[in-house]
Amino acid sequence: APTPFSGGSPGEGSLVKTVAADFPRSGETGYTGGTRVEEERLIAPSVQAIGTGGVEIEQNATLVLDFAVDETVTNRLDGSGALEKTGSGIAHLTAAGSSVGAVTVKAGEVALDQNGLFTAESYDNTGTTSIASSAQLSVKQAFTQDTAGILTVTVGENNEPAITAG
Repeated sequence: APTPFSGGSPGEGSLVKTVAADFPRSGETGYTGGTRVEEERLIAPSVQAIGTGGVEIEQNATLVLDFAVDETVTNRLDGSGALEKTGSGIAHLTAAGSSVGAVTVKAGEVALDQNGLFTAESYDNTGTTSIASSAQLSVKQAFTQDTAGILTVTVGENNEPAITAG
C-alpha cells in the first residue's frame, strides 16, 4: 500500500517524486520550486500538494488530480507523462501552454480555462470536460468521448477551433 505524505514543506525547494510506488500527498505546502513526477503516480488531493511552480510529468509517470472540491491549478503542466482526474471536484486548469501525454478524466471535471492551447497526446473523457471560450485543446492522437461523459465547449470570438485531434 502506498505511504501517504502529509504535512507542510514551505520554502523555495522543489518536490521530486522518484519512488516506484503511488505517493499520496496531502497537507499545506507552500514550496515554490516546482514538482517533478519521475515514476508511478503522484496523487494530489488538493492543489496545495503540488506547490506553486511548474509540474514536470516524466514518461511512465502520472499526476493524479484527486480533487473532492473545486480547485484552480495555476501550475504549467509539461512532459510526456499522464494526467488523470479523479474525485468529484473540478480541476480548473489556467496555465497556458501546458502539454502532457495521455489525459484521462475518470470522475469530476477538467475545466480548460487557460487563455490559449492545452496539448495532450491522447484524451479519454468518461467524466466531464469543459473548454472555455479563450481555450483550445489539441490532441495529437485520439480524443475518446465516453457515452456517459460530458463535453462542454464555449465558442469564443476568435473563431479558433476549440478542439483539434490528429
